[in-house]
Amino acid sequence: MSIKKYLLFYIISTCAIIFVSLTFFFLPLKSIDSRSYEVLHTISQYGVITNKDEWRNILELTRYGRKVTNVDNLNTLVYVVNKHSSVKQISSDKDMDNMETLKLPSISKYEDLTIINIPSVYSNDDNFSIKYASKLTDLIEYTSGNIVLNLSNNYGGLKEPMIIGASSLIPNGMLFSNINNKKEKYPVYLKNGKLFGGIPGTINELNLYKLSLHKKKLGKKVAVVINNNTASAAESLLLALKNNPNVKVFGMPSAGYTSVNLGRFFTNQNSDNYWWFVYTVGYYETIKPIKGK
Repeated sequence: MSIKKYLLFYIISTCAIIFVSLTFFFLPLKSIDSRSYEVLHTISQYGVITNKDEWRNILELTRYGRKVTNVDNLNTLVYVVNKHSSVKQISSDKDMDNMETLKLPSISKYEDLTIINIPSVYSNDDNFSIKYASKLTDLIEYTSGNIVLNLSNNYGGLKEPMIIGASSLIPNGMLFSNINNKKEKYPVYLKNGKLFGGIPGTINELNLYKLSLHKKKLGKKVAVVINNNTASAAESLLLALKNNPNVKVFGMPSAGYTSVNLGRFFTNQNSDNYWWFVYTVGYYETIKPIKGK
């Protein structure tokens, strides 16, 4: 072999070795648990990062998540960069059930007042979401006199069944705007009992809530009761209701957790469990706690 051919072979071989080494360094192997890397990579691309200096330190110290194998430690890290983000390990059907809140809206009485209680709703079952929205729609429809909505201790969950269920009290049109991690604005609209717009992927665009729509009741006086546990999706309902000038808010300031979140499951071929990752991709344009009177 001539010297030139030998040098060429040596250079090509060296470059190939370097390329493979870099590939193994920067891309986690699927044969090991790469979920921590995938979680941090998702945040880097789409997430809202409230402390960028701390985020850079985390990436450096953990080698972009490669050194993190404990889901509890990972949960602590994602909470540091955004308090609305979390990671949970799901190891059984019971763990999955514990993530869901399957309570329907209800009626309670206080002296002469009829109060409509609107609870949190966390569910992967579209049928339950439809049932929730239908129940809320009917309770509002068949309540005589002025309306009292109780959102206290509603931690949020799915905004669609809440807003669509109360849509007879909300004017059609733009409700509010979402702001993504690039400061881009995405308006959210209500029309004919359906939600449109928002940051891509954050609204159930299947529009499965095929309800018997009732006529708008925008002339009725509506009192909304909140406290400092009124958060997230419940605050989005509150923002939507405030487009109606006949809506008045009473109680303590809300939690101020008006974040726009997405959820995603991460699996690994060498593990029977999977991780449920919730991350913040934006905020509502109004991010301050909503005050009652």
